[in-house]
Order: sequence, then C-alpha cells, then structure tokens
Amino acid sequence: MLSIALVPLIKSLVLLLMFQVANAITEPFVDKRIAKTFSIVCDSSKALVGMLAMTSMMFIISNTFLVKMSNYSMMYR
Repeated sequence: MLSIALVPLIKSLVLLLMFQVANAITEPFVDKRIAKTFSIVCDSSKALVGMLAMTSMMFIISNTFLVKMSNYSMMYR
C-alpha cells in the first residue's frame, strides 16, 4: 500500500529535479522570458508535488482506518 502512494511521488520529485536542473543550466543562455517560463514550471511542479504528497498521506490514512475497522468486526465475533 505504501508503494502505491510513494511511486508517483518519487516520479514527480525526479521530474521536479529535472526541471530545476534544466532551469539552472539554461538560465544564463536563453532569453529572460524563457527563463521565467522555466521558473514558473518549476514552481508549478513544486505545488503539484505538495498536493500529491498530501493526497498520498490522506490515501494511506484512509486505508489504515478501513483496515482497522474491518479488523474490529472480526474481533467481536
């Protein structure tokens, strides 16, 4: 269950890192508007990673509650 939530998060973090490296490499050589575009993409990716992290945490918590509640019914028989 943990791997279901962590794999997309790791992929998004790698993509964010790639965007930041691309931004750092191309910033001195390209036009200011293109550099600003890369910067906006990096900021948007950071927000996306944050939302994905919160959603993954809520997924893990809700599945934990479901498993816990299903085990209670087995205990009271």
